[in-house]
Amino acid sequence: IGSSLQALFDGTSLQGAALWQSLDALLSKKNPNAVVILSHVGTWDEKIELPPSPSESLFECVRRISGDHFEMKTRDGKNSDFELVLLRRRRSML
Repeated sequence: IGSSLQALFDGTSLQGAALWQSLDALLSKKNPNAVVILSHVGTWDEKIELPPSPSESLFECVRRISGDHFEMKTRDGKNSDFELVLLRRRRSML
């Protein structure tokens, strides 16, 4: 996704963050196997972080995969700090 959607990833450690509200509207509540795969920065303040208390979170992280695994590079050829993040609804929420 482009930089115009960057705000979607702000404040992900808070339950009311835009990302969690968007996923709640878009990700199937009936299909326990529904997942979303996001590619995003895996370092610094921009890293996707779930709310600290599992009871506060509608979603859980299934897996994080470093972009290094896929030899992701920046435009100038340097190693990328991106990662793939696989998320699904918390199983206890279904």
